[in-house]
Amino acid sequence: MGNELILTLHGGYTLHSVGGTHRLGASIWFCDQHGQELVRWNAQHFADDPEQAMAAFLSILLDSSLLERYRRLGEKTIFLVPDQNRDEEVVIYTLEDAYVLCSGGEMYPVGAYIRFCLKGDLGEDGEIVYWDQVEWQEQTEEVLGAILACLQRPLLLSKHLRKKQKNRL
Repeated sequence: MGNELILTLHGGYTLHSVGGTHRLGASIWFCDQHGQELVRWNAQHFADDPEQAMAAFLSILLDSSLLERYRRLGEKTIFLVPDQNRDEEVVIYTLEDAYVLCSGGEMYPVGAYIRFCLKGDLGEDGEIVYWDQVEWQEQTEEVLGAILACLQRPLLLSKHLRKKQKNRL
């Protein structure tokens, strides 16, 4: 399966993924504006240390300037968002001004779980999909692939929302 562009972030950085068993999620990496790879994680990183790997990934989505630190110091170092109140969920990324990717942490400020929600409703009613670190540890490529697919094609979130609303009826 081929390299797929998932997102272009502030500063022209790009997020990419390739699949193995699934279309996406076997490996994810960020590149600079010239296509030079700055940091890469494979599914095994997310299986071995699920919260830390997800926290590092989400930290870049939250603050793409962290990628310059990876350029200088290499991908063996893990950079995280500054320590925030772990009792507060963090809005990581906004998609099409309609949806948000949120996360909270246990050991780190983010990375214990991921939720996609409606932008104006972060409560249970606005939650569209949810995954926690146990899920991406046990079904790594499948869950990472689903998360990346939602980032790549926010229309999938509309489909999930309609399905959720239909199941409530």
